[in-house]
Amino acid sequence: MSQSQEDRGSLALILLAASFLVVLVFQMSINLRLKGEQEAMSKQLAEIQEQRTPLVEQAKKVQSGLQALAEDLLKLAETDSDAAALIKQFNIQRNDPAPAPSPAP
Repeated sequence: MSQSQEDRGSLALILLAASFLVVLVFQMSINLRLKGEQEAMSKQLAEIQEQRTPLVEQAKKVQSGLQALAEDLLKLAETDSDAAALIKQFNIQRNDPAPAPSPAP
């Protein structure tokens, strides 16, 4: 091979290596940016979960209060015609609790 052909081969190899290096640097920069965004989203998710906890507790209290009110209304309907009319009007029913699961053999 002549000198110019060897130079072209070396230049091609150098350009290929430089291109590969550029691609790797580009991928690393994208990965670092995505990692930062993921960390920020994880923090945001943790904050949202912390904010949601009191709301869940409040919803549980409201639900138990409404259940108690409905139970009292059902009990009162046995002796009071106005309560019985409300139960009939709003179709309030007592749901039996779900049966306990049977133990596995």
